[in-house]
Amino acid sequence: MLSSLGAILVIALITPPLLEYRFVGQASATHFGHFTRLIQRYQNLPDALPWGTRAAALDFYQRIVTLDRRRHEQRALEQRPPRRPPRGMPPAGNPPRPGGSSPFESTDMRFVLADTQGYVIHPFYDYQAGQQLSLFERWRAAPLTFNGELVGYALATGEAPQTPLDDSYRTLLYQSLAVAGAIALLLSLLVAALLTRPMLRQLRQLSRAVNELEPGQPFTPVVVSGTDEIATLAKAFNRMSGELTDKYRALQASNETIVRQAKSLERLSYTDELTGLHNRRYFNEQFAHWFEICTQRQRALALVIVDVDHFKRINDGFSHQVGDLVLQQIAHLMRQSVRTQDILARFGGEELILLMPDASVQTAKEIAERMRLQIEQHPWQQIAEGLRVTASFGITGLQHSQHDMLKRADEQLYRAKDNGRNSVCTEA
Repeated sequence: MLSSLGAILVIALITPPLLEYRFVGQASATHFGHFTRLIQRYQNLPDALPWGTRAAALDFYQRIVTLDRRRHEQRALEQRPPRRPPRGMPPAGNPPRPGGSSPFESTDMRFVLADTQGYVIHPFYDYQAGQQLSLFERWRAAPLTFNGELVGYALATGEAPQTPLDDSYRTLLYQSLAVAGAIALLLSLLVAALLTRPMLRQLRQLSRAVNELEPGQPFTPVVVSGTDEIATLAKAFNRMSGELTDKYRALQASNETIVRQAKSLERLSYTDELTGLHNRRYFNEQFAHWFEICTQRQRALALVIVDVDHFKRINDGFSHQVGDLVLQQIAHLMRQSVRTQDILARFGGEELILLMPDASVQTAKEIAERMRLQIEQHPWQQIAEGLRVTASFGITGLQHSQHDMLKRADEQLYRAKDNGRNSVCTEA
């Protein structure tokens, strides 16, 4: 009998802190992972400011606010005719704040994020963006690391007072459990013989529900029968678990928003804004990857450099806007001829580059010749009257190094230019 009463009291005392610790701990760990990846995506941006400065902290925060504003605007436009969204990541600046709060400012999150020097990149409570944390605050904060390297800090607002709703919720929870425990103790002493078995059965059910409760899993309420003390405790558990589950769902929705923003940043860091092709950063990564594979496994690898002929004349004679349209159309034409595994990118200015894994120089030449004809025969007069566009191609196969491949393909490109342009040249 005494062991049953002791079990009631122990469960009543340990259930709230265990559940709160379990939910908050796992949710915090999930957030820290997303925060770290989001910081890494920002650092990979071509126009990212030097990390660890106040300017970078303000720039990071302003970009997140702008992305969040676009998300709200997109929701508002879902019932309207579709409109082409803005291209690219928003530039640094001070955009107007939209209605509603940023997912980073959810009152359920309670984190202040700072960079490696303590400059706040996500404010909360009394902290401001760009404010520098003190050494003591950085000591208290949880470090955010990526591949073993410190990228920032996450500071829980432990010194900030809890909201009135939190205080009232906690007080009500403990009062309810205390009352339930007291009633269970008194009634158990009076009717021990009649209630021992039902009490133990319901306690086992409640204990099993606590052990099976996991963040992200559907919450199954404990079946309550009767109006005794254990039933009161089970009702309190159901109410508390339901509220915690709702909070977790809100945090999960915020996590999904962060993931979408991180993916958007990743796409921006690897995409050329004008043509929609991959940019030089992405090409260099893929070039290193495929060069190593093809060298080690003795597989074919072809490299094609493409340059638009007399592109400066097009810009000077027809306008830079026409020049941009020409680059966009050439990118579109070349996409139609590349294979699935090929990597097509804008290398700089009017120069495009194509990496072709498992392709011989002859195969690359045939594809390049097809591209050259498509460019030459395209009705450019639809863009501007009198406009004529051609391109020159330089091709090489696998060499001793990536540098040698780029050098030899460039030499073949200049040979095509010397031969009158509008041609494809490869090594003999």
